[in-house]
Amino acid sequence: MTFIGKKYDKTAAQVALRYLIQRDIVVIPKTVKKDRMIQNFSVFDFELSEDDMKEIFRLFTSTFQILSLIHISEP
Repeated sequence: MTFIGKKYDKTAAQVALRYLIQRDIVVIPKTVKKDRMIQNFSVFDFELSEDDMKEIFRLFTSTFQILSLIHISEP
């Protein structure tokens, strides 16, 4: 998601948070670092395009499929 973040001048974590927010999923990020807290709140000043939303969905589903295959093939 780093490549998508570059388009918006955001980190991959910010893109992931924004993706979940745009899907109406409640997000509760955990951190004790002040700079990360600021980053976590800096997700309301941009909106992911429909194409970016689809690309992130494809990334998540691809990763899920790979992890499922690994889990199934384990003894």
